[in-house]
Amino acid sequence: MSFSNHLENILLDCIGGKIYYTPILWVGLSRSDPLETGLGLEEPTEYVDGNNVTWPTGYARVQTQASDWLYAADGVLANASIFTFPTAIAPWGDITHFAIFDVIWMALYGPLSAPVTVGTGQKPRFNTTQLEIFLS
Repeated sequence: MSFSNHLENILLDCIGGKIYYTPILWVGLSRSDPLETGLGLEEPTEYVDGNNVTWPTGYARVQTQASDWLYAADGVLANASIFTFPTAIAPWGDITHFAIFDVIWMALYGPLSAPVTVGTGQKPRFNTTQLEIFLS
């Protein structure tokens, strides 16, 4: 799990007393490593079929509230709620990473423990405590 450049600057401004930060967080998925800049983010919003026709997939980020997260312990923050994504109406492909957003900016990202292939009709989710954000 890594912080984006965006979040690193926010945390430094918080430490420096410049701002107070209480984000509304969204959980997203990516078919590639988002990278610290977010430029590698590939959310599964479109599917291109064998005829080179582009279809929407039904993908959307999942909004969370403060109550959806446990209190951090030993440098780890985990989800207290199940985060369920919409049903895929077209294949999402191989999902390799997750990302956490504050409104539109990517704040955190990391690899899944193993890639997950999401096909039509599937409804991906993170079970309780399955999504962990850690500082080391």
